[in-house]
Amino acid sequence: MALKTFYRRNQVQFVQEFVDGGTPLVPYDPTYPKYSIKDPSNNTVQSGTANLVSGGTYRVDWFVPNDAPQSTENQRWVIEWTFFDENQRQVDAKEYFEVKDEVLIEDVGRDQKFIALPNTPYLFKVSLRYDPQDISLQVVNVNDDTDVLTTASKSELTHTIDNVNGLHVFSKQLSAGITADSTYMILWTVTESASSTPRNIFQRVEGVNLKVLSIIPEVRMLIDKFQKGVGSVTSYEDTDIHEYIVKGQSMINNFHPLTTWGVCVSSPMWYLNEFLVIAAAYYGLMAQYLVEGDMAFNFSGLSTVLDVDRTSMLDTAINRMLDHVKELLPPAKMKLYRSQVGVGAVGIRAFGRSPIRQQYTFRISSGPGTGVLDRLVKLGILTW
Repeated sequence: MALKTFYRRNQVQFVQEFVDGGTPLVPYDPTYPKYSIKDPSNNTVQSGTANLVSGGTYRVDWFVPNDAPQSTENQRWVIEWTFFDENQRQVDAKEYFEVKDEVLIEDVGRDQKFIALPNTPYLFKVSLRYDPQDISLQVVNVNDDTDVLTTASKSELTHTIDNVNGLHVFSKQLSAGITADSTYMILWTVTESASSTPRNIFQRVEGVNLKVLSIIPEVRMLIDKFQKGVGSVTSYEDTDIHEYIVKGQSMINNFHPLTTWGVCVSSPMWYLNEFLVIAAAYYGLMAQYLVEGDMAFNFSGLSTVLDVDRTSMLDTAINRMLDHVKELLPPAKMKLYRSQVGVGAVGIRAFGRSPIRQQYTFRISSGPGTGVLDRLVKLGILTW
């Protein structure tokens, strides 16, 4: 049976039953049952009489000190119970447990990035395994480097307790909501005790427009066939797919001609939806490729060979997607770009200055021509 683990600076509880065939034992006098909590060096750190909860069940409350010695593999904490009943019969019980330092895992991993609907109230929150002496919040809009929300102390935050997971949850609502296509950095400053140094917890919230959200199911339907289900360890969360869509958007914009198209109905990017989905899936499967490579293994026994490696399958899918984008996106994007800015705005070379004569490529004149060669120069096909 696994030992219970308690963390420093936490209030904990021990419960013990003293019954005989389901019948509660009656203590010899009110000083029983007695208990002693001992550290790994067998020093008693707390002792006394346990509190009666109900017939035959007793409870002991203990606050784990900040300097409590941590358990090791061979040295553990123990609570010893001694019960002396009315028939002068003694019953002893022991429960070993571990004491560890606070393992701060709530401020890392997936919980560092969130996506939010724009222009709706948003709740910033952080979960801690302990109740700190003080905690403050600062929210900054990265796009224009402005402070959106600040709190000076713990009293300005809403404090709730998650009894199921044993967490203290601190939150603050932004009534104005998140702005679309904006990035917000959230800084929590936590002071555990009067003698501790404040530490920072960083989070990021992305204001996502509805058009980007509509693409998330499309990307998942394309690449999530490799997964057992959403929410498993290697599954794709919405925050992951949003990141891949942003990367895919950047990939399409970087294809010639260079553009800065966003994802909205009025943007030319919306007409390249097929390529955006494939580009986002490309980045998603690249991440999956790394996971599968880490999980691959090979076992050989006397008559058994077990080889698990799905990277080759992923590699084939990734290359197919990349080849599809490389082959079909450039001509499609060129036609779309010319339909937006007019004929002659860009030729087969980059839209910009000539590397030889430092001249710009101009749109073709609609008036009488000045010669075939001049027109080819203006198209960017020739350079004098």
